[in-house]
Amino acid sequence: MSDIPELGLFQWIIGGIVAGGLAVAAYLNGRINGVTEEVSGNELDLAKLRLHVSENYSTKEETRTIQAQNTHSLDRLHSRIDDVDKNLKEMPQMIVGLLKGKL
Repeated sequence: MSDIPELGLFQWIIGGIVAGGLAVAAYLNGRINGVTEEVSGNELDLAKLRLHVSENYSTKEETRTIQAQNTHSLDRLHSRIDDVDKNLKEMPQMIVGLLKGKL
């Protein structure tokens, strides 16, 4: 009879350890699921950010192309301004020549 009370205490100890282990496992399972949901949410946010950036910002190649176009346009504008400046400098001589020819 003396073995039965000791076996009962042993069963209570093992039962407590198993119950505690199950409680810890359930808690950790909930935390892992929460982290998984947060990671999924972050992945979705990252995908949305990448889509926004690809739709609203230019690539390096597009930036280089636009820069080359701007440089070419500025070179053309510079040459046109130089032509107008040359014509303005010659304008008084042309006016004098026209006036002399008509008088």
